Formats: sequence, C-alpha cells, structure tokens
Amino acid sequence: MSIPGRIVATQALIGLCCIAVLAALDEGLAGATRSAALALAATLIPSLYYAWVVQRSLRPAQLLMHGVLRMVGTLTLMAVAIVRFGVEPVGFFVTFALLQLAYLVPVVSRD
Repeated sequence: MSIPGRIVATQALIGLCCIAVLAALDEGLAGATRSAALALAATLIPSLYYAWVVQRSLRPAQLLMHGVLRMVGTLTLMAVAIVRFGVEPVGFFVTFALLQLAYLVPVVSRD
C-alpha cells in the first residue's frame, strides 16, 4: 500500500477506535461520540482526496497546491462541524489530535 493510503487507513482506524472507546464509555458521552465521528469525517474526507491526487500526479507544484487544498478543506469541514453541529470539544479535538498522529506512519513503518 502506498504511503498516502497507509496514512488514510491509519486515520480511519484511529478514528474508529476513538468512536468505539467513547461509545463504550457512553456515560453521558453521546455528544463526544458524535463529535469524534465529525472529527473523523472532517479529517478523512480531505485526506482521501489528497491521497487520490498523489497517486495521479508527480508535479511538485500541483502536489503543493493540493496539499494546501487539503488543509483548507480540513479547516472548512472543522468549522462547519463546530458551527452547524455544535461539537463537544473534548471528543472532537482529542480525536482530531490523535488523527494527526497518522502522519507519523511513514516515519515509523518499514517496507
């Protein structure tokens, strides 16, 4: 699997684990579970797009532009989640922070 594919897969796994843990605790954390799912969506959708672009382009300028678009897309989806759905901060931001750890996958994985 390509490095961008591994990052997206790791993000999905981390996000689903966060959702499962918060759902298992479920002592008034239904908002946290929903917020974790929103953080996963806000991160995974732009990451999937960027991984798809990386597989089809080798031009550095184009990759840089799409990397910026990925960041803008993530921030936009985060803003929509916060404003529209009123997320629970701990569930949302802890999940989001853990999802960012997926970018360390290329550093620690060996082919």
